[in-house]
Amino acid sequence: MISYHYKYGFSLSDEDGSTNSEVTDDSEKRVLAAFGQRKHVVKELVKTQIDFTTDMKTVLLVFNSITMQVNESDRYALLGNLDQLVRVNDNISMLLQQEIDEYPDNQVGNACVGKCMLSSKSSINEALKTYIVNFSVDASTKSPEVQKFAMLGFKRLQIERPNIMSLNDELIKPVQRLVKLKQLFELLKDVTPISHPDCAATMEMFDNFNELAYDVNEVKRWKDLCISASDETNKTSIMDMVDKTTKRILTKVARTCSAEVNRKLQVQQKFTAERETINQLEKSCTLLRNAVESRYKKMQSVIIAQRDFVSQLKEIFTQNNRLQLHSEIPILTNSPNCCFPMELIEDYETALNSLIIHMQETYMRRLSSSVTSRLDELNQLLNHAKRLLQKYDSTELDILLLDASVKHQNQKSSQFVAAIHEQKEESVRTLSTLQSGLENMLPNFIKHSNNILQSVCQYSYILHGNIMQEFGNLLQKCIQETSCIFLPFFCLTNTNHFMKWKNVIGI
Repeated sequence: MISYHYKYGFSLSDEDGSTNSEVTDDSEKRVLAAFGQRKHVVKELVKTQIDFTTDMKTVLLVFNSITMQVNESDRYALLGNLDQLVRVNDNISMLLQQEIDEYPDNQVGNACVGKCMLSSKSSINEALKTYIVNFSVDASTKSPEVQKFAMLGFKRLQIERPNIMSLNDELIKPVQRLVKLKQLFELLKDVTPISHPDCAATMEMFDNFNELAYDVNEVKRWKDLCISASDETNKTSIMDMVDKTTKRILTKVARTCSAEVNRKLQVQQKFTAERETINQLEKSCTLLRNAVESRYKKMQSVIIAQRDFVSQLKEIFTQNNRLQLHSEIPILTNSPNCCFPMELIEDYETALNSLIIHMQETYMRRLSSSVTSRLDELNQLLNHAKRLLQKYDSTELDILLLDASVKHQNQKSSQFVAAIHEQKEESVRTLSTLQSGLENMLPNFIKHSNNILQSVCQYSYILHGNIMQEFGNLLQKCIQETSCIFLPFFCLTNTNHFMKWKNVIGI
């Protein structure tokens, strides 16, 4: 008797005499065929893994060898987390190679490649997902610096591999690798018997790559939807995607059932609390901007008015040689015997002029960079969130109109129905992506927006306090410098005179 013993614990015999010999022969053939197929799939998995790792290593080494200075954000826009991806895949290649080296060529089907991949499941998922989500075919055109960096890398890659046609042919390989892994593990799943020790790991990795491909696709769809929502000129609707006949039907449906559609949207409208919070944040942002600008204008006008008053005071006193500030204060004359503190008025005028310059050059610059510009950014974020919510509403409306168009059409052609169903499936998927993305984004977005608003409000008060402190310091300095003249003058007057003088010049 000849028996075929496999590592995963079953044997096949060529003994005759069994009542089920034909069934056994068929089972043997199927298992042998599956075993042979598994061997080939395992070999292809290991070979393509090593080839992929080698290609990505070459790309990374080429770009690492470029001496051109490029900032981290530009490099990441082009290469993403390529270093992490190479490191993870290099480790997986080593594990797979070690695993198949334990078996002779005709027994490679026994290798537990699923377990090898399973041990690196979290790291390969993170590396692939991060890279693919960041990848863009237009990344090399982001800026002149990135374009130059990409061109230098491509020229060096052509030296290593003259057959490559473009840089994207290499950078897109991780995207293709995920698709390939999904396909290979689907094949492995089909040719791996339940009794094989690698069966459970193979099934898990197939499910993993299948789910990872779906998740990555959803993230890319979400990013595309966010980009389309950020384009204020984007007016894409269901009416832009159908022919003239369907447009007429949808227009008619919209007229006849718009009330019902609006009622359904009002009843079933989602994200109600989030919408209200975003509206409140938008109002708060506008109020804060108005308050900050109004405070600055009032403060500036008050300081300029004081400066003008002091300048006029000095001019009158200089021209007329006499000045009466108040009926109860003695007339002051510009004579050697007068103790009127002329130096104080001049220093006070200088202090106010310095304060006006400080407001224009320092205070206004900080106000613009740290308050108004951040409020502008916050407004853009809020508008972006509102447009995503509007996109959600319009997609929901598109689905309702598509359903209604099929119901209200008198002559339903199969071609029309098929086109409507195809459009509806796309709209339903878009709606699902939007709902999932908004549910994940809005809580953190609202929290982040609140933090921005609070920090801007606090900083605006700090700026206001700083300018008043600057004013106080300048005024105190000019008083101290003229105290030797100022104090004898007030020694000659009573306390009431001192208070009236203080009120007149605004000390």
